[in-house]
Amino acid sequence: MVGGVKGVGKSTLINEVLTIYKLNIFVFKGGEIMRNYLNLPNFDDFSSVSPELKKKAEKNMINIEKNLYKNKISFISDIHYSIELNSRYVSTLNKYNQLSDYCVIVVAQPEDILEFRKNDKKIRSLNLEKIIKNQKFELSIIESFCEKFKKELVIINNGYNSKKDNAILELYEIIKKI
Repeated sequence: MVGGVKGVGKSTLINEVLTIYKLNIFVFKGGEIMRNYLNLPNFDDFSSVSPELKKKAEKNMINIEKNLYKNKISFISDIHYSIELNSRYVSTLNKYNQLSDYCVIVVAQPEDILEFRKNDKKIRSLNLEKIIKNQKFELSIIESFCEKFKKELVIINNGYNSKKDNAILELYEIIKKI
């Protein structure tokens, strides 16, 4: 699983690793799957969804991941831990041995995230304070998860130029181990 706040560059990072190293791995984009299932124009609308509908969307995600596992398809989950990582979802993944020994969270300087998101056509209300708060919350969620399920937490610092090159290499090294 690779997680991080919206706009941190986790999807771009995953795609670059797969392209550069020519890896044939399916990318499971939890946020997109949930957004499409719930027919939401953007992910920020998720907070307005009823708990019953969220459970249905979660069950849909679990079924997709179970099918990937049953069909022996290698995949990376590209998710937002703070939204998609709840006990039922994780317990199901754990039951099917779909959790690797590593949980990766991509972080970046809040100013970099703001810069990444500047040209986003689906821009949501975003400011430095909100980015800092969201990133801290995302990190606290995954730290608790790693402790509970005895997983190794890997924090990858994404950014511009050399930081990005380092982030690509770090993620590739984790994927190689799995």
